[in-house]
Amino acid sequence: LDWVRSVTSLVHRSIRNFITPDEPPPTVMARVKPVDVEGLESDAGQYAVWSFEQQRMLLLGPDQTVDFELRPKQSDVLTVVPVQTLPGVAHSSGATATWAPVGLTHMLNGGGAVLDSYIDVSPNGLEQVLQGLKNALALAQNGTTGARQPSLLDIDFAGLLAMDDESVLIPAAELASSQLLASKQDSTHLKVIMAIKGQGDFLAYSSVAPETIQARPLSEAGAEDKPRDWPFTHDLSTGSLNFRVPDMHESDSGRWLLTLSWKKSDAPA
Repeated sequence: LDWVRSVTSLVHRSIRNFITPDEPPPTVMARVKPVDVEGLESDAGQYAVWSFEQQRMLLLGPDQTVDFELRPKQSDVLTVVPVQTLPGVAHSSGATATWAPVGLTHMLNGGGAVLDSYIDVSPNGLEQVLQGLKNALALAQNGTTGARQPSLLDIDFAGLLAMDDESVLIPAAELASSQLLASKQDSTHLKVIMAIKGQGDFLAYSSVAPETIQARPLSEAGAEDKPRDWPFTHDLSTGSLNFRVPDMHESDSGRWLLTLSWKKSDAPA
Protein backbone atom coordinates (compact mmCIF):
# COMPACT_ATOMS: atom_id res chain seq x y z
CA LEU A 1 0.00 0.00 0.00
CA ASP A 2 2.86 2.39 0.82
CA TRP A 3 4.39 1.61 -2.58
CA VAL A 4 1.09 2.47 -4.32
CA ARG A 5 0.87 5.75 -2.42
CA SER A 6 4.43 6.68 -3.40
CA VAL A 7 3.77 6.01 -7.07
CA THR A 8 0.49 7.94 -6.93
CA SER A 9 2.24 10.91 -5.31
CA LEU A 10 4.89 10.93 -8.01
CA VAL A 11 2.24 10.87 -10.72
CA HIS A 12 0.33 13.72 -9.15
CA ARG A 13 3.47 15.82 -8.87
CA SER A 14 4.29 15.23 -12.51
CA ILE A 15 0.82 16.31 -13.56
CA ARG A 16 1.15 19.53 -11.59
CA ASN A 17 4.45 20.49 -13.16
CA PHE A 18 4.42 23.57 -15.38
CA ILE A 19 5.63 23.04 -18.92
CA THR A 20 7.67 25.83 -20.46
CA PRO A 21 7.84 25.79 -24.26
CA ASP A 22 11.29 25.72 -25.82
CA GLU A 23 10.35 28.70 -28.00
CA PRO A 24 8.37 31.74 -26.80
CA PRO A 25 4.81 31.94 -28.18
CA PRO A 26 4.56 34.04 -31.33
CA THR A 27 2.93 37.45 -31.54
CA VAL A 28 -0.64 37.20 -32.84
CA MET A 29 -2.09 39.65 -35.34
CA ALA A 30 -5.85 40.26 -35.08
CA ARG A 31 -7.62 41.89 -38.01
CA VAL A 32 -10.96 43.47 -37.12
CA LYS A 33 -13.65 45.37 -39.04
CA PRO A 34 -17.03 46.69 -37.85
CA VAL A 35 -19.09 44.31 -40.04
CA ASP A 36 -17.65 41.46 -37.96
CA VAL A 37 -20.22 42.49 -35.35
CA GLU A 38 -23.69 41.50 -36.51
CA GLY A 39 -26.70 43.76 -36.10
CA LEU A 40 -24.92 47.11 -35.81
CA GLU A 41 -26.30 49.68 -38.25
CA SER A 42 -24.98 53.19 -38.75
CA ASP A 43 -26.91 55.77 -40.75
CA ALA A 44 -23.63 57.67 -41.09
CA GLY A 45 -21.73 54.66 -42.46
CA GLN A 46 -19.10 54.93 -39.73
CA TYR A 47 -18.24 53.18 -36.47
CA ALA A 48 -16.32 54.27 -33.39
CA VAL A 49 -13.95 51.48 -32.29
CA TRP A 50 -12.36 51.73 -28.85
CA SER A 51 -9.35 49.59 -27.89
CA PHE A 52 -9.11 49.01 -24.14
CA GLU A 53 -5.50 47.80 -24.32
CA GLN A 54 -4.28 50.70 -26.45
CA GLN A 55 -6.65 53.26 -24.92
CA ARG A 56 -7.42 54.80 -28.28
CA MET A 57 -10.47 55.36 -30.46
CA LEU A 58 -10.64 54.81 -34.22
CA LEU A 59 -13.28 55.90 -36.69
CA LEU A 60 -13.85 53.18 -39.30
CA GLY A 61 -16.11 52.45 -42.23
CA PRO A 62 -18.11 49.20 -42.09
CA ASP A 63 -15.58 47.21 -44.17
CA GLN A 64 -12.48 49.09 -43.10
CA THR A 65 -10.02 46.84 -41.26
CA VAL A 66 -7.57 47.58 -38.49
CA ASP A 67 -4.79 45.29 -37.28
CA PHE A 68 -4.04 44.72 -33.61
CA GLU A 69 -0.83 43.08 -32.41
CA LEU A 70 -1.10 40.89 -29.33
CA ARG A 71 2.05 39.75 -27.61
CA PRO A 72 2.19 36.67 -25.32
CA LYS A 73 -0.08 37.06 -22.28
CA GLN A 74 -1.64 40.17 -23.83
CA SER A 75 -5.32 40.64 -24.67
CA ASP A 76 -7.67 43.36 -25.83
CA VAL A 77 -11.38 44.14 -25.84
CA LEU A 78 -12.78 46.26 -28.67
CA THR A 79 -15.97 48.26 -28.25
CA VAL A 80 -17.68 48.89 -31.59
CA VAL A 81 -20.38 51.60 -31.65
CA PRO A 82 -22.43 52.73 -34.66
CA VAL A 83 -22.01 56.43 -35.43
CA GLN A 84 -25.34 58.25 -35.85
CA THR A 85 -26.16 61.53 -37.57
CA LEU A 86 -27.42 64.52 -35.59
CA PRO A 87 -30.21 65.95 -37.79
CA GLY A 88 -30.13 69.72 -38.05
CA VAL A 89 -26.63 70.05 -36.59
CA ALA A 90 -23.83 70.87 -39.04
CA HIS A 91 -20.07 70.53 -38.89
CA SER A 92 -17.97 73.53 -39.93
CA SER A 93 -17.41 71.72 -43.24
CA GLY A 94 -21.15 71.81 -43.88
CA ALA A 95 -21.61 68.07 -43.36
CA THR A 96 -24.20 66.79 -40.92
CA ALA A 97 -22.72 66.29 -37.45
CA THR A 98 -22.36 62.77 -36.08
CA TRP A 99 -22.01 61.18 -32.69
CA ALA A 100 -21.62 57.83 -30.85
CA PRO A 101 -21.55 56.95 -27.13
CA VAL A 102 -18.56 54.69 -26.39
CA GLY A 103 -18.44 54.14 -22.62
CA LEU A 104 -16.13 54.15 -19.61
CA THR A 105 -12.51 54.06 -20.64
CA HIS A 106 -11.20 52.35 -17.47
CA MET A 107 -13.70 49.49 -17.67
CA LEU A 108 -12.81 46.36 -19.67
CA ASN A 109 -16.29 46.21 -21.17
CA GLY A 110 -16.68 49.99 -21.26
CA GLY A 111 -19.72 49.92 -23.53
CA GLY A 112 -21.67 48.20 -20.75
CA ALA A 113 -21.92 51.57 -19.00
CA VAL A 114 -24.36 52.79 -21.67
CA LEU A 115 -27.83 51.56 -20.72
CA ASP A 116 -29.52 53.31 -23.62
CA SER A 117 -29.13 56.30 -25.92
CA TYR A 118 -31.75 58.16 -27.93
CA ILE A 119 -31.59 61.09 -30.37
CA ASP A 120 -34.72 63.17 -29.86
CA VAL A 121 -36.04 64.23 -33.27
CA SER A 122 -39.72 64.23 -32.30
CA PRO A 123 -41.62 67.53 -32.42
CA ASN A 124 -43.88 66.34 -29.60
CA GLY A 125 -41.36 64.36 -27.61
CA LEU A 126 -42.82 65.17 -24.19
CA GLU A 127 -46.29 63.89 -25.08
CA GLN A 128 -44.81 60.66 -26.44
CA VAL A 129 -42.72 60.23 -23.29
CA LEU A 130 -45.75 60.58 -21.02
CA GLN A 131 -47.85 58.22 -23.12
CA GLY A 132 -45.06 55.69 -23.14
CA LEU A 133 -44.74 56.01 -19.38
CA LYS A 134 -48.44 55.29 -18.91
CA ASN A 135 -48.13 52.15 -20.99
CA ALA A 136 -45.02 51.00 -19.13
CA LEU A 137 -46.56 51.69 -15.70
CA ALA A 138 -49.65 49.72 -16.69
CA LEU A 139 -47.47 46.79 -17.66
CA ALA A 140 -45.57 46.96 -14.36
CA GLN A 141 -48.73 47.34 -12.25
CA ASN A 142 -50.29 44.31 -13.92
CA GLY A 143 -47.42 42.27 -12.57
CA THR A 144 -46.55 40.88 -15.95
CA THR A 145 -43.91 38.16 -15.64
CA GLY A 146 -41.94 36.43 -18.29
CA ALA A 147 -42.30 39.40 -20.65
CA ARG A 148 -39.38 41.61 -21.53
CA GLN A 149 -39.32 44.79 -19.47
CA PRO A 150 -39.72 47.96 -21.56
CA SER A 151 -36.46 49.66 -22.38
CA LEU A 152 -35.80 53.35 -22.73
CA LEU A 153 -36.29 53.07 -26.47
CA ASP A 154 -39.71 51.45 -25.99
CA ILE A 155 -40.98 54.27 -23.80
CA ASP A 156 -38.98 57.19 -25.13
CA PHE A 157 -36.74 57.36 -22.04
CA ALA A 158 -39.65 57.60 -19.66
CA GLY A 159 -38.59 54.66 -17.73
CA LEU A 160 -35.41 52.65 -17.08
CA LEU A 161 -34.27 53.24 -13.53
CA ALA A 162 -32.23 52.22 -10.64
CA MET A 163 -32.37 48.60 -9.57
CA ASP A 164 -30.13 45.73 -10.52
CA ASP A 165 -32.59 44.58 -13.17
CA GLU A 166 -32.77 48.17 -14.49
CA SER A 167 -36.56 48.03 -14.81
CA VAL A 168 -37.95 50.37 -12.13
CA LEU A 169 -39.85 53.28 -13.67
CA ILE A 170 -39.68 56.95 -12.79
CA PRO A 171 -42.89 58.06 -10.99
CA ALA A 172 -45.24 59.81 -13.42
CA ALA A 173 -45.62 63.00 -11.39
CA GLU A 174 -41.87 63.39 -11.01
CA LEU A 175 -41.26 62.72 -14.69
CA ALA A 176 -43.90 65.19 -15.83
CA SER A 177 -42.28 67.98 -13.81
CA SER A 178 -38.73 67.10 -14.85
CA GLN A 179 -36.80 70.03 -16.30
CA LEU A 180 -34.91 67.59 -18.50
CA LEU A 181 -38.08 66.49 -20.24
CA ALA A 182 -39.47 69.99 -20.38
CA SER A 183 -36.35 71.04 -22.24
CA LYS A 184 -37.24 68.58 -24.99
CA GLN A 185 -39.66 71.19 -26.33
CA ASP A 186 -36.74 73.49 -27.28
CA SER A 187 -36.79 73.62 -31.09
CA THR A 188 -33.44 75.44 -31.39
CA HIS A 189 -31.40 72.52 -30.07
CA LEU A 190 -31.05 68.83 -30.83
CA LYS A 191 -30.84 66.67 -27.74
CA VAL A 192 -29.51 63.22 -27.06
CA ILE A 193 -30.97 61.51 -24.00
CA MET A 194 -28.73 58.83 -22.53
CA ALA A 195 -28.88 56.60 -19.47
CA ILE A 196 -25.53 55.43 -18.06
CA LYS A 197 -24.19 53.65 -15.00
CA GLY A 198 -20.86 53.45 -13.22
CA GLN A 199 -18.18 56.01 -12.48
CA GLY A 200 -15.00 57.30 -14.05
CA ASP A 201 -13.92 58.76 -17.39
CA PHE A 202 -16.57 58.51 -20.10
CA LEU A 203 -15.74 58.71 -23.80
CA ALA A 204 -17.99 59.50 -26.74
CA TYR A 205 -17.39 60.43 -30.35
CA SER A 206 -18.84 63.70 -31.62
CA SER A 207 -17.78 65.54 -34.76
CA VAL A 208 -19.14 68.75 -33.19
CA ALA A 209 -18.89 69.73 -29.53
CA PRO A 210 -22.23 69.91 -27.67
CA GLU A 211 -23.21 73.14 -25.98
CA THR A 212 -24.08 71.49 -22.69
CA ILE A 213 -24.17 68.15 -20.90
CA GLN A 214 -26.74 67.98 -18.12
CA ALA A 215 -27.10 65.09 -15.69
CA ARG A 216 -29.69 63.91 -13.26
CA PRO A 217 -29.03 61.06 -10.77
CA LEU A 218 -31.55 58.24 -10.82
CA SER A 219 -32.54 56.12 -7.86
CA GLU A 220 -35.41 54.03 -6.63
CA ALA A 221 -36.20 56.65 -3.98
CA GLY A 222 -36.36 59.51 -6.45
CA ALA A 223 -34.17 61.96 -8.29
CA GLU A 224 -33.39 65.63 -8.41
CA ASP A 225 -35.69 67.69 -10.62
CA LYS A 226 -32.97 70.21 -11.40
CA PRO A 227 -30.26 68.84 -13.72
CA ARG A 228 -26.60 69.46 -13.05
CA ASP A 229 -24.24 70.87 -15.67
CA TRP A 230 -21.29 68.55 -16.21
CA PRO A 231 -17.98 69.92 -17.54
CA PHE A 232 -16.54 68.21 -20.60
CA THR A 233 -13.68 68.45 -23.07
CA HIS A 234 -13.84 68.01 -26.84
CA ASP A 235 -11.03 67.42 -29.34
CA LEU A 236 -12.20 68.63 -32.75
CA SER A 237 -9.36 66.82 -34.55
CA THR A 238 -10.33 63.37 -33.23
CA GLY A 239 -13.96 63.92 -32.22
CA SER A 240 -13.20 62.69 -28.69
CA LEU A 241 -15.80 63.94 -26.19
CA ASN A 242 -14.77 63.29 -22.59
CA PHE A 243 -16.43 63.89 -19.25
CA ARG A 244 -16.15 62.52 -15.75
CA VAL A 245 -18.95 60.45 -14.20
CA PRO A 246 -18.95 61.15 -10.43
CA ASP A 247 -18.34 58.50 -7.79
CA MET A 248 -21.29 56.18 -7.30
CA HIS A 249 -22.11 57.56 -3.83
CA GLU A 250 -23.37 60.74 -5.53
CA SER A 251 -26.16 58.70 -7.10
CA ASP A 252 -27.93 56.10 -4.96
CA SER A 253 -27.90 53.62 -7.81
CA GLY A 254 -24.83 54.74 -9.74
CA ARG A 255 -27.13 55.53 -12.68
CA TRP A 256 -27.54 58.86 -14.44
CA LEU A 257 -29.91 60.33 -16.99
CA LEU A 258 -27.98 62.68 -19.30
CA THR A 259 -29.09 65.28 -21.82
CA LEU A 260 -26.50 66.38 -24.38
CA SER A 261 -27.53 69.46 -26.33
CA TRP A 262 -26.28 70.72 -29.72
CA LYS A 263 -27.44 74.00 -31.26
CA LYS A 264 -29.15 73.47 -34.60
CA SER A 265 -27.60 75.11 -37.63
CA ASP A 266 -30.76 77.02 -38.54
CA ALA A 267 -31.32 78.31 -34.98
CA PRO A 268 -31.07 82.09 -34.51
CA ALA A 269 -27.71 83.29 -33.25
